Amino acid sequence: MVPHANAIQQVAETDAGPTPEPMAGPTPRRWRRWFVGMVYTASLAIVLLAVIYGQARMPHLRDHPSSKKAGVVSAMAAWDGEWYVRIAAEGYFFSTARQSSIVFFPACPLLARVLMTTLRLPPDLSLIIVSNVFLLASMVLLDRYVRERQLWGGPGDRQTVATYAVLAMALFPTTFYFRMAYTETLLIFLMMLAMYGMRRNWPPLAIAAIIGAATATRSVGVTLFVPFALHLWRTTDRLGPFPGGSGPATLLGRYGRFVGRCCVWMPLGCWGLVLFMAYQQWAFGEPLAFVKGQVLWHDRAEPATRRERIVNLATLEPIRAVYTPGGQVYWRNRAPHHSALLNLNFANPIFFLGTAALVVLGGVRGWLDRSELAMGLLLLAIPYILQSNRMGMTSHARFAAVVYPAYIVLGHLLARLPQVLSASLLVCSGLLMGAYAALFSLWYFFF
Repeated sequence: MVPHANAIQQVAETDAGPTPEPMAGPTPRRWRRWFVGMVYTASLAIVLLAVIYGQARMPHLRDHPSSKKAGVVSAMAAWDGEWYVRIAAEGYFFSTARQSSIVFFPACPLLARVLMTTLRLPPDLSLIIVSNVFLLASMVLLDRYVRERQLWGGPGDRQTVATYAVLAMALFPTTFYFRMAYTETLLIFLMMLAMYGMRRNWPPLAIAAIIGAATATRSVGVTLFVPFALHLWRTTDRLGPFPGGSGPATLLGRYGRFVGRCCVWMPLGCWGLVLFMAYQQWAFGEPLAFVKGQVLWHDRAEPATRRERIVNLATLEPIRAVYTPGGQVYWRNRAPHHSALLNLNFANPIFFLGTAALVVLGGVRGWLDRSELAMGLLLLAIPYILQSNRMGMTSHARFAAVVYPAYIVLGHLLARLPQVLSASLLVCSGLLMGAYAALFSLWYFFF
């Protein structure tokens, strides 16, 4: 427990309703850690067995020049993992004429580089270890995060919801990425850790430092600034009495103090992004190289005018285009061409919209607080606004996978179903996750 229990209680009451009552008959923490460890191990086994089976028995897709069968570790570093391997081994390069590695953020390959240097491991294995370490850490943190929060009516208790939330995160189909040489688990861990720190009233310096690390992991790490601003506003009045008495003077004083705190802590929360930009200025003479490099990553021509782009987004044209025959981003353009169930391009909009629905439902039912609701929606909105006009819905299922509030909502929903039905849904989800992992490792278009 952290000090200043009264202050923590005030934060909990203003953000998530009444202070939770102590859990009746809590399961020992050691047992919970064993449970999470067993869930992690079982889910990793599903992915590994699927990749091994795919490498041994299934044909790889030959449509990509890097497509090959070169062992399980190499197979788990396919697609974007190939770029991260190159960054960890050789560093960044930037070009305005071809796709370049500068569009990928540095935190994950830097950690892999540490393992490469200290343990003399190959870059692909180092990246996979980083992913899996932070996946296990994220699952442990999610379990604690949910068990310490207020439940809002309905059957079950915090422990039951936490159990199902961890299972949902472990077995959700698109979380196969969390075991590959990708950066998603580091991002989700840092986001959850920052939000947990706000709930526990950690010092703003610690929270800002964690947010800064998230901004060095993926660009959407900046979504943490919204809950951080809400946290700074909620905690401003605990810094002592405001000058000027009461009424408008007090409100004005609170606004002034809030703005001052934002001016101090928000820039510190950008440290990862700022250092990445400084590196780009030093190495390439262009601090926004990672933005300019994105232009060459596209699946179709972007509308010429801003008005057309806005209309497309507002009318969900990128989603409709996935199911429009003959279009550049039509799902059947990519293998497997005749299986909607196993084609992630078909499922990208479904996972994206389904995650949005879960987040909204969580906000309506009170299962998510304002900070989680805002962050979850922003995590979905940013890639949709910035990328879908030129990429369609490519990778949106992966983007949605890091929206951890959705797993909390799934925990609530599964806790309200009969156990047999919940177990059946989780088994089916785990099997689909394994199928996705096998196809990903064979260079089918899983991104």
